[in-house]
Amino acid sequence: MLVACSGVLKFFVRLDHIRKCFTQKGGIFVLEEYNPKTRQVIQRRYKSLMANECILSLHRVISVVVARRMLTGADVVTS
Repeated sequence: MLVACSGVLKFFVRLDHIRKCFTQKGGIFVLEEYNPKTRQVIQRRYKSLMANECILSLHRVISVVVARRMLTGADVVTS
């Protein structure tokens, strides 16, 4: 997943590294990512008027990925 901040800073987040994602009051979208190299959880916060839409879209993508893995018999990542 490609994430862009302020249109300038862009970075990739692997879907299998996402541990949690949720929204907070005030339009804050929170993404927790596990970095296996450092063995640390990185929490990124984004303020957006579309925070609720972002979380729903991410949930849809992850649901499709999990469903495809289940159909093909691949291991499903659990946290």
